[in-house]
Formats: sequence, structure tokens, C-alpha cells
Amino acid sequence: MTEKECRKLIVTAIAEGKEQLALCIETIACTGIQISEIKYFTVERVKVGKIEIYNKGKYRKDFSAEDIIKETSFLLS
Repeated sequence: MTEKECRKLIVTAIAEGKEQLALCIETIACTGIQISEIKYFTVERVKVGKIEIYNKGKYRKDFSAEDIIKETSFLLS
């Protein structure tokens, strides 16, 4: 998927009032996670800035939550 296509999906989701879907799409695009890993991105973990992912027998940490915090700061307050 190109960046332009991704932005179009996000804008469309927001226009339809589906902010949560827009945030999910943006999180997946920014971090490169798999769809099944989105469940690890909770408000608490994003606030801390440390996301630990355990999926399909593999464990990894994603510390790239800074962009997500900027985008979702209005939801985290």
C-alpha cells in the first residue's frame, strides 16, 4: 500500500466518524505491526511509550510509540 492510499483510508475513516479505525490504520502503517498485534497497543502502554508484543511464538518490543502519542494525545488526557 502506498502512503497516498494509506492517507486516503485514514481521511475516509475520519470523515465517516470512525476515529478508532483511523487510529488503527495509522498505528499499523507507522509501526509495521501485523493486524493481529494491534491488541497490544493499549492506552496504558502507549502512555509509557513501551509496547511489548508476543505473537506467534515471537516476542519483541516496539518503542516507536512517540508518533502514536502525538496523534492520540487528545484521547489519552
